[in-house]
Amino acid sequence: MDAITRDLREPVPWTLLYADDVLLVSEDKDELEREVRAWCDLLERFGLRLNVEKTEYLTDVTESTPSRYGIELPRTSVFKYLGPAVAPDGKLMVEVNSRVSAACSKWRLLTGVLSDRKIPERLKSKIYRAIVRPAMYGAERWPATKETESRRSVMETKMLRWRAGATRLDRIRNDAICQKFGVAVRRRSAWKGRQHPLDRP
Repeated sequence: MDAITRDLREPVPWTLLYADDVLLVSEDKDELEREVRAWCDLLERFGLRLNVEKTEYLTDVTESTPSRYGIELPRTSVFKYLGPAVAPDGKLMVEVNSRVSAACSKWRLLTGVLSDRKIPERLKSKIYRAIVRPAMYGAERWPATKETESRRSVMETKMLRWRAGATRLDRIRNDAICQKFGVAVRRRSAWKGRQHPLDRP
């Protein structure tokens, strides 16, 4: 795929390839349709064909729907490419909500293990860090707005309070519970390491 499309590809982020998938980005609908036609023509010369059923488009304006092979392409409200979710308005909350939902799904799968009193707390912490937290991959790089911080923090705090068996009636502070499991310290360290990579000795 890399070899046969080398002359057609635009620099990142206008063209992205992954295995046999391609992402085309354009600021103009007509230009995008020309690019799609060029890609289809090139692929057909090598015996390949664009899978219209798996092709969709994302836009932030209301306009006519592009088509290929006489079939209108479906419009999507959220586009996922290699994990991250992209919204038409470019706002991050779609990605935040997607990652939080993924973490919650992993958490629900593990509640039986994490509530088992026969399993040591240290092992539970390792399981949490190895399975649940990776679902939030990239969260440290999100812009630190009140909205994103609140969404992520509420989700993780609920999980940790449940793990600790603490309710609001116990009057235990959230930061105390996070500190108990070493979560707050790790997050700050991770953020510092990404913000100041040149400060390391």
